Amino acid sequence: MSGRYFGGQRVVAEIYDGHTKYETKRSREEQEEDERRRLERYAKWLETEEENNKSSDTIGQSGDTEKTIAADAPTP
Repeated sequence: MSGRYFGGQRVVAEIYDGHTKYETKRSREEQEEDERRRLERYAKWLETEEENNKSSDTIGQSGDTEKTIAADAPTP
């Protein structure tokens, strides 16, 4: 992957040594705001999934317990 382009930026892949502090192009406040938004989206998705599971459990209780995960599910 190192040297390839992703999202218009060149990827540099290295093994982390555990000590280096890497710089980012965004400020700490921007990163914290993005993290807060991401967690809010994830919480909302979890609540919707829980509601969907409750409604599907009451509609068709045929014994099938197979679950599927949406491809657009946000990452935790």
